[in-house]
Amino acid sequence: MLKINSELCIHCGLCSKHCVGGLISMNQDNQPLVAANFEQACFKCGQCAAVCPKSAIAFSENDVADWENVDISEQANLLQFSSLVKNRRSIRHYQEKLIPQAVILELLDIARYAPTGGNAQSVKWLVVGGKDKLRDLSALCIDWFVSKKILPASVRTDFENGNDIVHRGAPHLLIAYAENQETTPADDCVIALRTVELAAQAADLGSCWAGFFKWAANNHQPIAQLLKLPDNHSIHGALMLGYPKYKYIKIPVRKAAEVTFL
Repeated sequence: MLKINSELCIHCGLCSKHCVGGLISMNQDNQPLVAANFEQACFKCGQCAAVCPKSAIAFSENDVADWENVDISEQANLLQFSSLVKNRRSIRHYQEKLIPQAVILELLDIARYAPTGGNAQSVKWLVVGGKDKLRDLSALCIDWFVSKKILPASVRTDFENGNDIVHRGAPHLLIAYAENQETTPADDCVIALRTVELAAQAADLGSCWAGFFKWAANNHQPIAQLLKLPDNHSIHGALMLGYPKYKYIKIPVRKAAEVTFL
């Protein structure tokens, strides 16, 4: 239930302008009115309360007074963000040590602020930790690739000799999955994973998109069974994660952006 405190409201109309669903309107006396179908139609994005200059809007689910205040002084500037993005590398060589669970939870806590379609907040996570567990997953993936003749049988021999092309010896795998009937489950998961990837870079951690894993996991039932994935859910991406074994000293050149202005 959304409530507007009439004593705090200054009738600026910002809540009406920022309601994505058009569920708040201003009457002829410049008073905000909430639509009768608000409870059914609102997807609780919080834009109306976030923009209110007097904190006059509250949701029954939580107290807006407890929301974090925007602090521009703590926001990364464009140069800092550019450095973060340019210095990110796909890491395929990792140190042996595990990342503390609290650090992983901090990364995933940041990712919950990534945008989702219709504010569904649909992304769920599986965190696989430990080289033995990841090696078991890799073995299942390689079995599928070889059985489908996608990769040659020599890949299995290489794997048995210590060359894991699926998870690259990473100590952790972060798997993003979502319920199939959500509005935009694949987009939501990819955006959340990209957020984790940049957060990991800021935390001096290394990551790499686990494309081989995702490919096999969505086609080989034993992998879903091993992960105990709920019914009607799909994996939409995964990241290897760990402490980088090596440091990079150069930023590789990338093609110039192809841009058309209309």
